[in-house]
Amino acid sequence: MPDLESLRQLHEIHEIRGNGSVVTGRSLVEDVASPSEHNVVSRREQNTTGKLPVENKVPTSNAGVWNYMNMIYNNNDATSSFNPALVEFGGELYCLWAGINDHIPYCAAGTNTRGSFMPRQSLVADPGIMTNGGALAVLGTELYAVFVNVEYMILYKYTDQIDNNQEIKQWNRVGHVGGAGNSVKTNHQPALLGFGGQLFCCYSDSSSSELQICRWTPPSPPSDGSEPTDPGLWTTPQATGLHSYDCPGLYVFQDQLHVIFVDNGSQKIFDYMWNPDPVNTWTPSFGFEQDEYSAVGCSVTSDGENAFVSFLKNDQSGRVLVCALNYDVTPPKWAVNEFVNQTSANCPAIAILDGVVDCIYSARSNAKDLLLSQRTVYTYPLDSWMSYLDPTTLFSDLSVPGTHDSTARFNYFAQCQSMTIQDQLTAGIRYFDFRLKWTNNNLIFYHGPVSQEISLSQVMGNINSWFAASPASGPGSRAKEVLFIQIGDEDGNTSTDDFRNNVYQTLTGPLGTRWVFNDTVKSIGDLAGKIQLVRRYEETTHYPFGIDVSTWNPNSLYFTITTPSGQLVTVQDYFSVTSNNGWNGVRNAKVKAILGMFQQVLESKAKTGQLFLNWTSAYGNVPYMAPQLLAGGGAIDGIFTGVNSVIRQWYEMGCPVQARLGCVLMDFPEDPEEDLIQAIIQTNVFAK
Repeated sequence: MPDLESLRQLHEIHEIRGNGSVVTGRSLVEDVASPSEHNVVSRREQNTTGKLPVENKVPTSNAGVWNYMNMIYNNNDATSSFNPALVEFGGELYCLWAGINDHIPYCAAGTNTRGSFMPRQSLVADPGIMTNGGALAVLGTELYAVFVNVEYMILYKYTDQIDNNQEIKQWNRVGHVGGAGNSVKTNHQPALLGFGGQLFCCYSDSSSSELQICRWTPPSPPSDGSEPTDPGLWTTPQATGLHSYDCPGLYVFQDQLHVIFVDNGSQKIFDYMWNPDPVNTWTPSFGFEQDEYSAVGCSVTSDGENAFVSFLKNDQSGRVLVCALNYDVTPPKWAVNEFVNQTSANCPAIAILDGVVDCIYSARSNAKDLLLSQRTVYTYPLDSWMSYLDPTTLFSDLSVPGTHDSTARFNYFAQCQSMTIQDQLTAGIRYFDFRLKWTNNNLIFYHGPVSQEISLSQVMGNINSWFAASPASGPGSRAKEVLFIQIGDEDGNTSTDDFRNNVYQTLTGPLGTRWVFNDTVKSIGDLAGKIQLVRRYEETTHYPFGIDVSTWNPNSLYFTITTPSGQLVTVQDYFSVTSNNGWNGVRNAKVKAILGMFQQVLESKAKTGQLFLNWTSAYGNVPYMAPQLLAGGGAIDGIFTGVNSVIRQWYEMGCPVQARLGCVLMDFPEDPEEDLIQAIIQTNVFAK
């Protein structure tokens, strides 16, 4: 199977310290088993760009077919004379804009579906406060916004909390960019990006047009999970030597920070890369297949596999153009522009959600409504990726993204997900971990002692609605998607008759028409449109009833269950990690367990039906270890790199181009922005 020496080479993971220097740490996977004798080419060896085979992607040069989705609202709630901003966060799109009449900063969340944007929220209610465009960025598992107020930039943080069983979403002011007494000035829209545990803010200096970079390190969260009162720390702005016309863009590719900007003199678009060590310099990076020019600034997005830059044609037409980063050449280049078939009054904003490129821009009309256009990234949509596979393939022979404690969205130290079940399904998740308690005559989801305030019947209804929201057949149909749902009793494996009987009645009742209870793994063709039960609780009356893993061995590094029907289920469930080396030690021990399981899967024989479950979740013997920080990283013990980022780097360095990885059950799989969901999906063999 793969050259597993690449697992050891993860010591090249870089952590950006507060002063911008790069530190090479020790190996994160010391003492992983010896390399395999088999010679399977890794994706880094297969393609010097480290990217995926062409057949799994939409060709990047002029092949995108853009679809016009109309206004994001059917009223005048989203109109703006300034550039909008767009980012993916928690399985949704977040759009920031200034009201055309009141210049109040508004933000709204939606999905790739027409008419999905929720009612707008104001960051602050003061009319006229937003005097230029703003920016959005994700840092770890937090969403931030910055906007310009009479040259000064103000930073806000988004919070989503539960108070008296009510979800409260609001924006809270953090402070001026640059810090108290050191506020920086710009008269153009800035760019904002989370990278290496810090927020990078890039802006054009008001007087010279030179691009400046300053970085913000957030404060460590209090031990009770409340919001910190410490404002964090800003670095002194550093000049880049680059001069920009209007707004720049920031993106990360192969763990390198890039800035894209429109030259202030020629209005030609350039891509530069940051070299943090030793002197924070910027050097030319990817070129363009043909010179591209913009009438305004530009916006850029990347999900780790793909990157796109949007801008306006450098004339009076207002034509919205997009270039994709072309991996089919060495070194990569930005492909010739694609016309979105629409025009705009301002610089468009761009983001990627669930394998779809979304472009939002202001209409060239007096109303300046915000409009949306889209195209897919891959030859398959993530919400129906299984329909592009060979239907004779056993579910156990796939690489399947899953979630741990799939409904645990509330309480800081109990939260394991930010996406709802519907959002997880749309993002491509196909293995779910349901943990229930029979309480007050209902089956309620729990994570440990913390109720998630939603019932099994409600979630089953949501899943049925998700299936029903697509065509019955043809492109975009979800009829061939297969779900495996593991159900456990959060009061323990030894369940009461009330728990067992009510689970049975619910799954076999009116809401359970898609559920099947096979005691062995079947092909995805046999299971198309169905939900397979994996039962992690004892069942004495109704038998056989799903794949029986009730003999689970909690907190074991590796174990294999042989069910009464002979089904083999191999599990890595090492979740209570003890280390004398703090956060990094806990992370390293967990990563070693995960990669060891990948090794077992890669070296196992396919077509045997053996199911592999690899859990990336854990907690450890260190303070403040909330799941979102261990998974996504953050400002802990300096700048902490989370489990998801490390696994992502293994995917880039050591994972075969096409390989079975088993079921990978994750916390916050969409964090950081280079999410693991599509990376796992793409190791499957898709039809050409």
